[in-house]
Amino acid sequence: MADNFAAAGGGIHPGKPVIWPSGVKANTSGDAAPAKEAAAKTPVAQTEMQAQTQAPAPLTAQRTSVARQLTVSDLKAHLLSMQLPDTEANVKLASLMLKFGIELSRENFGRALSLLDGTDKAVNTQEAALVLILKGVDAPKGALRALANQFSENPSMASQLLSAKESFANLSAAIAANPTLLSSSVLTNVSALISQFMNMIEDLPKKYKFTTEGLPLIDRQDLLSDVRSMKALLEGLQEKAMGKSQGSTLEGESFISSLMSSINKMNGLLDNLMAQALLSQKPAKENLGQENYLYYQVPNSLVKPPSTVDIIIKQEQGRSASIDPKNTQLVIGLETQSLGKIVVSLTVKNKDLKFIFNTEYEDVKKLVEEESKTLKKALNSKDYNVQNLMVKLSPSMAMIKPYLLPLLGLEHLFRIDTEA
Repeated sequence: MADNFAAAGGGIHPGKPVIWPSGVKANTSGDAAPAKEAAAKTPVAQTEMQAQTQAPAPLTAQRTSVARQLTVSDLKAHLLSMQLPDTEANVKLASLMLKFGIELSRENFGRALSLLDGTDKAVNTQEAALVLILKGVDAPKGALRALANQFSENPSMASQLLSAKESFANLSAAIAANPTLLSSSVLTNVSALISQFMNMIEDLPKKYKFTTEGLPLIDRQDLLSDVRSMKALLEGLQEKAMGKSQGSTLEGESFISSLMSSINKMNGLLDNLMAQALLSQKPAKENLGQENYLYYQVPNSLVKPPSTVDIIIKQEQGRSASIDPKNTQLVIGLETQSLGKIVVSLTVKNKDLKFIFNTEYEDVKKLVEEESKTLKKALNSKDYNVQNLMVKLSPSMAMIKPYLLPLLGLEHLFRIDTEA
C-alpha cells in the first residue's frame, strides 16, 4: 500500500482525501507552495480532517476542521511520486478514486487503468471500473461494459422484456413462413420453447416478492440462466440458417432479421441482469465503509406501458448478508407517464419510519404532499409510526444512479437531507 499522500504541511491518508494534522503549519520554504496560493487553486476533492497532535490519525480518529482543500497540484505531485504521468486524464481518474474512498496507491491506480484498458475516459466507464474495484471483481470487458451502460442509460427491464416479447412474436411468424428451413420436429420444438419463454416473461412480475426473511422469491440466477439458454438456442439457429443460405430469399431475409433482433434483445437483458448482480455483490473489504445492498429491477405491469421499479435494500454486514426488515434502508425508484420520475428513500427502525420523496416536478411534489396524509394514516393502522416525511423537488436525486455509487452511504441520506 502506498505511503501517506505527502503535501506541504500535511498528507493524504489512504482512502481519505484530506488529512491535515492539527498544530502543523504549511511549509512555505524551499519549493513548497504557500498555503494561500494552494487554497486559491481549484479543488478536486475535499473532506473533513482527521488528526492527532503529532501525526496523521487513523481512520477512526476524532474529526476536526479542514485546514485547506486538496488541489490539482497535490494530485499531480502524488501521481509523480508514484512514477505515474500527471496527465489531465490521470488527475481526473485519481480525483474520482478519492471521491469513491479508494486508496490512491500505484496498485489501485494500475488496476483501474487495466480495467479501462488505459484508453476509455468516459465518466460512466470510470465509475463502473471503480465500483468493480470496491466489489473486488476482476471483471471481463463484458461486465465493465454492462455496468457502464447501466450507469449511462439505466435500461428499463420492463421495456426490455416487452421488446423481447414482440421480437419473439415476429420470430415465430418468420419460422412459420419458412417450413423448409429445418426439420419439422426441430421447428416444432423451437416454436414451443419460444412460446414457453414468452409465457415466462408474461408471468415474471408476479414472482417479484420478498419473504419475511428478506429473501427474494425470484432467483436472478435462474433468470440469467434462462436468458443465456435462449440466446444459445437462437445462435444455434442462426448458424444453421446461415449454413443453408436462407438469407438469399425474401422469407429467409425476414427470418435472419427476426433472429438477429431476438439475439440482440437477449444481449440487452443479459447486460442488465449482469449489472444488477454486480451491484448486489458485497464490497471486497468491509472496512471500506461501503454498505452491502441488493439491487433489483422489478417489472411493473400496473401502468401502461409497463415500467420498471428500481429497488435498493441494505443488507446486514457479515457472511450471512441477510436483510433485517426491522432495521434497514430502502430506495425505491419508479417512473410513470403522468408523474415522471420519483425516488423514495425509506429508513426503517423497528416500527419507526422516515420517508424522503424526491420528484422532478413542482405539481407532482404538491400531489405527493397531499397524498402523504393518506399514507401516514394507512401505516398508522398497521402500527407503524411515521416520524418524518419530506417531499422535495430534486430532479438530480429523482433518479437511481446516485444511490448506486459509493459517494454517499444509504444510512447517511436521510440525515444529510434533513440537515440540508
